[in-house]
Amino acid sequence: MQKVLIINGAEERTIAPGKFNESMLMVAQSLLSSKAEVKITRVRDHYQVTEEQNKILWADTIIFQFPVYWFSVPSSLKKYFDDVYAHGLFFGNAKRYGEGGFLTDKRYLLSTTWNAPVEAFSYINGLFEHTTPDDLLASVHFTQQYIGMQRLPSFAAFNIITQPNVDYWQECWQSHLKLHLLNSSSESKEKL
Repeated sequence: MQKVLIINGAEERTIAPGKFNESMLMVAQSLLSSKAEVKITRVRDHYQVTEEQNKILWADTIIFQFPVYWFSVPSSLKKYFDDVYAHGLFFGNAKRYGEGGFLTDKRYLLSTTWNAPVEAFSYINGLFEHTTPDDLLASVHFTQQYIGMQRLPSFAAFNIITQPNVDYWQECWQSHLKLHLLNSSSESKEKL
């Protein structure tokens, strides 16, 4: 049976208390639990470093669910990476920089929520012109790839503060999970 760890990196903020990200976590847990063993970490509830390291070593796939703050991860999720990703356990020295990751048998998926509307990525002469959400989150991808994990296609929900459209985004998220986790390949079908 596939083993999935979902890490919710949402923080409680006045403008966004984290309910949307928690609802996306719950959708993933509900959908995946019928075909996978699922564990959850909520970074804002605090964590024990060794326990988190064991969860990551246990998992086949890690889903990072988080809101994008200032074009990056929330500070508590960055601290989680700093605390949990240990030299000698997740990565080591390599002949070529960036090729010393030990977690090569693991996959990861970013599921992000944005205050920006999706149209912001297509405005001519706009802030995000010629940029994708994954481009803006390159440091998060490099972090996971540095420890050896293989990237799955990311998911993003947009305009979630002004027009949350919770039902729409939850349906899109379910479809994404079905396509990329439950039916992504014959190998993943065999695992699940």
